This record gives sequence, structure tokens and C-alpha cells, in this order.
Amino acid sequence: MASLDQQIEVLIQQAPGDDVTATLVSLVGPLLKQVASQLKHLEYYVLQTSDDGWVVTTLGHRTQPEQEKAVVYAFPVLQDAQAFAQTHKDAEVTPVALPVVLILFQLIALKQVESILFFEAAGDSSGSLQSNGAQAAEVRRQDLETQMQRIMRHQLNQPPSNLA
Repeated sequence: MASLDQQIEVLIQQAPGDDVTATLVSLVGPLLKQVASQLKHLEYYVLQTSDDGWVVTTLGHRTQPEQEKAVVYAFPVLQDAQAFAQTHKDAEVTPVALPVVLILFQLIALKQVESILFFEAAGDSSGSLQSNGAQAAEVRRQDLETQMQRIMRHQLNQPPSNLA
């Protein structure tokens, strides 16, 4: 498993040749590392559909059912991801191990997703996620996006370092 620094380096190296994406990853790399370091694992399993999309689950509020939230589950072990995949009888889904930094970076692009729920302990996500008291660390897309925008604004307000 790659360290968080190695995961950020891979993201930069695999960025499209437009220089913009690599620069963006370089700027927000410390933020991604900081958020990822609050999680317990370097990689998680995410359920992927046959067209390589991530499985999005809509959660309803317990006392206010009209309030819904679209989330992606990230599992710490393959067995938990496989158990959850079996609840999706209507679709072909496959657990895929992904580096935590990549998951966080991809979250920004998933405008229909509000959060990623990272299950931290094996077995936490088995059975009914809503009724067994499973604990997950939530990373909200809006929070991550706001922090990234703050970094970008700060960077844009800095004079170029090559000015004499």
C-alpha cells in the first residue's frame, strides 16, 4: 500500500497532460493528505458499476424522511464491500480497492454525491447499515470543495515567485 505522499505523487503523475490538473493536485495535495490522515486506512473498497461509476446510495433522515442525502460507502475490507454488494441484486457491482487520496480527489467531481462514508472497522458495515449502529467517518463534498476553493483563492492572490 502506498503512503499518502506516494498516493499524491501518483495523482500528479497520472494527471492529464494539460498541466492544470497536475498543478491543482499539487496545490490541494496537502489538504487531501490532511483529510486522509484523519482516516484509519490507506485504501478502501468502493462499489463500482459495470460502467466504472461508483454506487451511490440515497439515505433518508430518521425523523424527517423528506430529507435525503446521496452518499458513497467506502469499506475497509473486501468482505464488507462484498456483503454490501450482495444487497444490490438489480445491478452488477464490483468492489474495487482504491487509494484514499484518489477517493477524496474524485469526490470533488461527483456533484450528485454529498458525502463519502468511510467505515473504519471491519464488520461495522455488515448487515443493515442503518439499524446496527455502524460508525463511519463522513467526508462532505461541500466541505472539501470549500477548502479547495480557499486554497485556490489564496494561491491566485500570491505574486509569482519569479518576480525580482
